[in-house]
Amino acid sequence: MVAGRRWVGLLGLLPLVACVPDDFHGTEIRYMAWGNPQQLKLEKQFCEEFSQSHPGIRVKFIQTPSSAYHYKMVLMLASHTAPDVMRVDHYDFPALVAKDYFYPLDDLIRKDPEYKLSDYFPGAMEEGRYRGKMYGLSVLFGAPIIYYNKDLLAKANLEEPYNLWKRGEWTWDAYLRYAQAMTTKDGQGKPLTFGSWINSLPFQCAVAYTFGGSIMRDGKVDFAEGPQLEALRFLHDLRFKYKVEPNASQSVNSMFSFDGGKTGMEVEWMGITPRLRDTAKFDWDCCPMPIKPGGTTLVKGNQLVMSGESRHPEAAWEFMKFMTGKRAEEKLYVQLRRCFPTRKDVAYSPEFLASGDKPPHHLDAFIFSVEKGRTLPITSRWAEWTTEFNGALEPLFNGTTHEVDQTVAEAQRRANEVLAVREGL
Repeated sequence: MVAGRRWVGLLGLLPLVACVPDDFHGTEIRYMAWGNPQQLKLEKQFCEEFSQSHPGIRVKFIQTPSSAYHYKMVLMLASHTAPDVMRVDHYDFPALVAKDYFYPLDDLIRKDPEYKLSDYFPGAMEEGRYRGKMYGLSVLFGAPIIYYNKDLLAKANLEEPYNLWKRGEWTWDAYLRYAQAMTTKDGQGKPLTFGSWINSLPFQCAVAYTFGGSIMRDGKVDFAEGPQLEALRFLHDLRFKYKVEPNASQSVNSMFSFDGGKTGMEVEWMGITPRLRDTAKFDWDCCPMPIKPGGTTLVKGNQLVMSGESRHPEAAWEFMKFMTGKRAEEKLYVQLRRCFPTRKDVAYSPEFLASGDKPPHHLDAFIFSVEKGRTLPITSRWAEWTTEFNGALEPLFNGTTHEVDQTVAEAQRRANEVLAVREGL
């Protein structure tokens, strides 16, 4: 009961921003989202532009800190006070859509002559479906990509990885060679820079995909054999055999972060571009992850959804369509470079491919990574099994053990043990 009162008190402190004046007598819808200050500023402008261009509809924008967003959203959905439109991380989407919290969009799409699913990348649309129906429109979509420090490349007398990729020479062997060349020490053997950083899930899944592997089969976790196991061996060896990544103690307080100029290459989401543009004190760019024959990349987004209890579904749909329309995507993904466009006409436009005077300059690497992308098998049980899997795998990547096959097999066993128990028990 005390916890419940604490959450209610928290809700009262979170800001509700009206996008138009209060003297309004038409249809009002509410929109809730999280994001960095640049993105939220743009989304507030979108609310205002939509209200001005749609007389009779106004949008109230609920800005919620990312740290509190999930709990507030779930509480509002469960208490029947959810906003008409909200953004949902795809990690949460399957569990929430299964509870009938969201409005099916198929009839609205079918009746709308302006909206065409074919305008969007298939991977972006796939994530919004549940049991054959469309419940979400993808936003903040993209793929992991390799960011690299051009200053460290120059010190190691290496050409850009992007050039190798264009020539078909960018392999995981080449990645290792580059990582070794950019890993440096001082005269006493103390590390100065590391060549690589590839964090845990979902980036381990991304590497498994590029090796030609998968992570689930017939509803069970499948990491303990085949290309996916080979990928985990490679990731372990980067850190402990070749020592081109910082270990657990060296990673404390981001001592060797990419942002700080101490790491040569990092696998990260496309959405970190605005942060790097603001904070990086070095020259940088990007290229795709190496892909072995039969391999793919990984794509993931978030979903823009409508509450199943919205009293104004037509107005809410117009706003959702506006937020995934060409103008909004051009501002978010061309000007701000927040993520990758879900719309093909924006992604393939000269404006998106023109980098201007700020990196990244190799935007075709973004397009390639999305075109080759495959979605994650995220279900309502994702958080359960990945928590167990990560916990069992941790000793392998903090140096406690180097028995790769045995540790991965145990992590898989524990994850599948979780999945064998009926959900909710």
